[in-house]
Amino acid sequence: MRFAVAEEILKYKLDLVGVQDIRWDRGGIAPAGDCTFFYGKGIENHELGTCFFVHKRIVSAVKRVEFVSDRISYIILKGRWCDIIVMNVFRAADCDTDHYLVLAKVRETLAVSKQTTHRVHTERFNLKKLNEEESKEQYCVEISNRFVALENLDTEVDVNEGWKTIRI
Repeated sequence: MRFAVAEEILKYKLDLVGVQDIRWDRGGIAPAGDCTFFYGKGIENHELGTCFFVHKRIVSAVKRVEFVSDRISYIILKGRWCDIIVMNVFRAADCDTDHYLVLAKVRETLAVSKQTTHRVHTERFNLKKLNEEESKEQYCVEISNRFVALENLDTEVDVNEGWKTIRI
């Protein structure tokens, strides 16, 4: 199913598509052709559920995907100037209505990294560098210097004396 939808997305040249009523029993991430398929959990009897298809061109701009309920989800994309939130909301078609395709053209430059991996969360610190002896020694020296500087602080400062130095 997800590969057929991914082929349709390629025909329309879309980078982000929200789909409703996917009827999957758990949430997760899966590849789907040139897209990454972010899907949320439906209800117990395999009904409802929402998902997003994100093209590989912009998958590195995905900051967060949240599935609030079986009918509401959102995805946050990192834009150049501000983040973009795309909501995926639907209600059951039980009052003589049908699902309608909603298309919108949005022009925004996303902050897409050139990495080919599909990592959503980036690493903040390079902890592997601490395994190198030179880096480890430099880190230890910097930390010990900070503690020495804190020990040398004059902790018993008279407030009146401090105020006199400020007024002068």
